[in-house]
Amino acid sequence: MAKPSSVTNKIKKEFRKKDILTLDEIYSILFQDEELKAIGPNLKHRIRSSIYMLKKNATLELIDKGTYKIINKKGSEGFDPST
Repeated sequence: MAKPSSVTNKIKKEFRKKDILTLDEIYSILFQDEELKAIGPNLKHRIRSSIYMLKKNATLELIDKGTYKIINKKGSEGFDPST
């Protein structure tokens, strides 16, 4: 099963590709990930939990309902996007 940190790392990886993403876009991308499919019905919770943690750490900002923007790219460095 995928670790919670791998969900966070995959979200960061997507924000490195595109600065602004909606929650639906994040769901769509991560639900296609074979490794994360093993999480099953808890995946949406893990995604929301990871986004909350990234907001708390000032890496993401809620800019509109369900829309997030990366604000601290420096803070997202140091993570291996392949994990």
